[in-house]
Amino acid sequence: MAKANEISYIDEVARINSVPLSEFQTYLLNKPFSDPRCHEYLMDAAQIMGFLPPAPARILDVGIGSGWTSELFSRAGTK
Repeated sequence: MAKANEISYIDEVARINSVPLSEFQTYLLNKPFSDPRCHEYLMDAAQIMGFLPPAPARILDVGIGSGWTSELFSRAGTK
């Protein structure tokens, strides 16, 4: 079961940054492409993937943020 802080993560970040909740949700759903630093995020992910053994590889994802890296690594064949 998720902790209360994990459940309220999106609401809290939107509140702290004074961004409407719906706008922040849209940003997260489209990340990394919705972020001006998209190229940096994708280069970082590519560098990590370059160090992994061939699929199926195993990687520990600590699970902070919107989860776009989890999806990316999953689609690339990591577990």
